[in-house]
Amino acid sequence: MIRYDPRDLAEIRVFYEGKFLCIAICQDIADLVISLKDIKKARGKTRRELRQIIQQSKTLLKGTSDEKEVSKASKTSRKTRIKLYENE
Repeated sequence: MIRYDPRDLAEIRVFYEGKFLCIAICQDIADLVISLKDIKKARGKTRRELRQIIQQSKTLLKGTSDEKEVSKASKTSRKTRIKLYENE
């Protein structure tokens, strides 16, 4: 299990089988100070970007489903005596 303090991301505490094992320190960012406000801001930015990607995907999928409905309507508009089941 890994535990960390959000105010100090350069240091994590490592536990193995419920017992403390060691403290791991990232030398690359050990001297940097990142505030909790900066972390929240970065998370919010990432969240907004992901929402935008999801919205674009939904729009794209809705466009393809509209095309399917048009082709489905053209198929079912023909007069046949056989019933067609879409899911089978």
